[in-house]
Amino acid sequence: MSTEIPLKLLLQHRETMSAMLVGLVRSSLPFTSKYQQGCEVTQQGYTPDVLLNQKFQKWAGFDQSTIALSPPLLVSQTLLSAVAKLTSYCPYPLLKVLNQGLKLQVLAPIQPNQPFSIKGQLVEASDDGYRAKIHSQVVLRDDIGQTIMILDAFAAVVLKSRPQHGSTTSDPINWQHLHSWQVPEYAGVELFLLTGDFNPIHTLPWLAKRTRFAGCIMHGYGAFSKIYAAIENQGVCIHEIETRFIKPIPLPSPQLHIQIAQDGSSNLFRLVDDEGQAYQSGRYQLQGQQI
Repeated sequence: MSTEIPLKLLLQHRETMSAMLVGLVRSSLPFTSKYQQGCEVTQQGYTPDVLLNQKFQKWAGFDQSTIALSPPLLVSQTLLSAVAKLTSYCPYPLLKVLNQGLKLQVLAPIQPNQPFSIKGQLVEASDDGYRAKIHSQVVLRDDIGQTIMILDAFAAVVLKSRPQHGSTTSDPINWQHLHSWQVPEYAGVELFLLTGDFNPIHTLPWLAKRTRFAGCIMHGYGAFSKIYAAIENQGVCIHEIETRFIKPIPLPSPQLHIQIAQDGSSNLFRLVDDEGQAYQSGRYQLQGQQI
């Protein structure tokens, strides 16, 4: 593997793996309670340890390892269990849920092995007959109640094909190259070892080949982590970032390029391949920056 990841790190993902397994069973049982909004979950635990933080930062591509926990790690590992629980309460099958993007507000740092609390809420779970939209919000706090970060996670379930509409055009943007990367076919397994997200479409090629993707695809949160690292490698700290998952990234991935641009007072980014196909796009705000 591109990063040596000890199997013992899986012990730190028990909450996430349990939430995903229970959620998978729960979402498939017709007699369990379903909600469209308002459902809440709470959770307590300890943040990832130093080793997991170091391995994740190396995998994501951070130039320098920090003691404070990486926000993308907290999103992909610590907060994922709450998102999975909330999603399982929606009236849609969990295996058909596709992550569509996220918005993250980073308010304070937190160190490894520290107690935390999580409160999550299902903001919306609705559909128009063609596609279901799921919006969960999860707040991470330390042991004295200080808010560390707020995550808004967005997902969708395709119910049936939607009639095609004409494409829209937008003003050209002067994109600048920031960083390029490529991941191997086992990148999904690597991220599973780092976060506990074992979704078969990321980790089991023989099963993923039977899906509409015809093979494994990369975790959207994994690609987001690499984008986050590339931005902060410029010597800046992100205060707020939002991204939209546009197209699944096949594994092994093509050569991918992170590009950035300015649009007025907004910092923009996108992830594209050599042909210009976009896989993620969004905007971010730096600490101390006024929008």
